[in-house]
Amino acid sequence: MLTLALDPSLAETGVALVDQQTERVVTTLAIKTNPAYPEQDRLQVLQESLARLIKKLKPVDLAIELPFVGVNPDTALKLGGVRGMILTLANLHHLRVHEYTTFEVKQAVSGNRTADKEQVRQMVKRLTGIYVANNNISDAVAVGLCHLRHQRFEQALATAEKQ
Repeated sequence: MLTLALDPSLAETGVALVDQQTERVVTTLAIKTNPAYPEQDRLQVLQESLARLIKKLKPVDLAIELPFVGVNPDTALKLGGVRGMILTLANLHHLRVHEYTTFEVKQAVSGNRTADKEQVRQMVKRLTGIYVANNNISDAVAVGLCHLRHQRFEQALATAEKQ
């Protein structure tokens, strides 16, 4: 079973596909949109790219990082549009959606909820053997690893409750 892990952004969405059984990263990529195009066209490019990926690789879960937006309302609105499109796409393809805060992702991967981008990137390399120079892709891999850890924890709890 595969998990599609995303670090969403209108400019460049980081994507990682993680195998839940082997805990290996299957593929990574970044989906970039042209900032010169209208927002609706950029959302369409992102939606079509993700839809093709979902149809081809057939993940069962979607792990997505919840937005951490500072004080820029324009960024928050654009990211809200991206998230809405992604959640709708996940629903259309019957993916189970799992959302994680930035702090949860950093804690799960590095053990430090305030880790910086480079610390996360180095832990992704240590855990997967893959060095990812692109911040968005590295963050997507981290989201996928966070999801795997949460899944293992939930399975352990379910097993313990049965005993």
